[in-house]
Amino acid sequence: MLLFIELVLVISTCVTSTPRILIHFIRYFSETQLLKVISCHKKILDHISSSKEKHSFRMPRQYQLISEINPQSRLWIAKVYVEDKGMPRSSPNSPAKYQRRDDQTMTRSPQTPSKYQRLTLVDPTGTKIQATIFPNDIPLFKDTLVVDKSYYISNATVSEIPLKYRSANNMFQWTINKRTLVEPVIEDNEVISIPTPTLIPFSELKEYINSAQSIDVIGIALDMNPIKEVHTPYGSQKVQEVILIDQGFTVIILTLWEQFLECESLAIMEKISTNPVILAKKLKVTPYNGLSLSMRQSTTFIINPAIPQAASLKKWSKENKKVLDQIRIEKTYKASSSNMALPASKDIIKIKDIKNLHEKEMTSWLKGKIMVTNINQKFWFMACNKCHKAQGANYNQVFKCFRCREARAIGLPRCCVEVQVMDESGSITATLFGENAEKVLSCTAKNLMENTSNLHYEIFFYIRKKTCDFKLLHITLYCHCHNFE
Repeated sequence: MLLFIELVLVISTCVTSTPRILIHFIRYFSETQLLKVISCHKKILDHISSSKEKHSFRMPRQYQLISEINPQSRLWIAKVYVEDKGMPRSSPNSPAKYQRRDDQTMTRSPQTPSKYQRLTLVDPTGTKIQATIFPNDIPLFKDTLVVDKSYYISNATVSEIPLKYRSANNMFQWTINKRTLVEPVIEDNEVISIPTPTLIPFSELKEYINSAQSIDVIGIALDMNPIKEVHTPYGSQKVQEVILIDQGFTVIILTLWEQFLECESLAIMEKISTNPVILAKKLKVTPYNGLSLSMRQSTTFIINPAIPQAASLKKWSKENKKVLDQIRIEKTYKASSSNMALPASKDIIKIKDIKNLHEKEMTSWLKGKIMVTNINQKFWFMACNKCHKAQGANYNQVFKCFRCREARAIGLPRCCVEVQVMDESGSITATLFGENAEKVLSCTAKNLMENTSNLHYEIFFYIRKKTCDFKLLHITLYCHCHNFE
């Protein structure tokens, strides 16, 4: 019997090695004998497999830490959990040239749109690395590499990544493709412990305005505004605003930029009627519309995440469904989202302290009076109705704007007023544009255009009277250091 089993195992080994050796053994067996041997072999293997499930002890798998893996590493295995998994997105500046195909580096033009998916992986020591999946391989990992799940990963391509594409503090990235082996960590004692995310309450967001620090927030998606086009120093972009609300009925605007409209925006839109919970990671806080959240290149979303905070929010939204529906239908959130809470006294700066600011641009509170002192200014200029840049067109003239490339731009007046801002420490010259200037002056750019030529002095004294009473200003300072003495 022992000899027979040994012979069967030798045949099994030969089956998995080379056909030549298999044929060598087949010569010594008839067809009937060979079938009996194979049948017996299968029963033995089934018995061994069953015994392992009941009595075997699996040794912990050996693996390397992320910090030990570099482009020269071979035959490595890493144990990681998925911290973030962004949705596939297209970008003209995506790192497509770092994709590998058939072991050859692809050289794709930076202007060629390319779809990619970005992940953040973390090992047991907390070390992070960015991973990227490119178009052909994205479907392969659609249902694996789930956020907050642990995996063994091997045979990913390790390469350096330019600083502008980094979303983790690591000079390397992994490219995950069809040759990459991904195996879930099954044993409970081997699963990596996931740290509790640090979520910033809406009430504390003002502390992070224009901060370089990325933040994570969670809230109920209450509504979505239509897609609109905005003009930035880098050109025109489409954006969409998502209205988030928390359990204190505090409303905040989350602005989705163009590269997030293809996937994230559509995914939220599909569930918006159910008031989904949105966990947004790596956001920045801006002073737009008082206070709002904006995207970074590394921002990721999780809709209805499986965390206790999400469960609590979901329960709250169901209990307050009628109230939330009424807020959405009546759009009452627009008033609350645009009102900014008054600052604490420590957040109000003096004019004399502006010269000590080192940032090129910052947002701050300033308490003082504003006055128009320059009577010779025009108070308005003709601008493109799309990008608001100065143009030589006439009022209501249709023209092609060479700044924003709008083929049928319209010339419209835009308010522009130079004022003096004064407090007890000194004064500073400031410039107001557009709606902000019109609110301060209590008249429209069109009124100014029609009257400043004939009634210049009357308009000036009217404006001067109006601008003396302002006390508290929330301003964006573009610091060009002059003498403020």
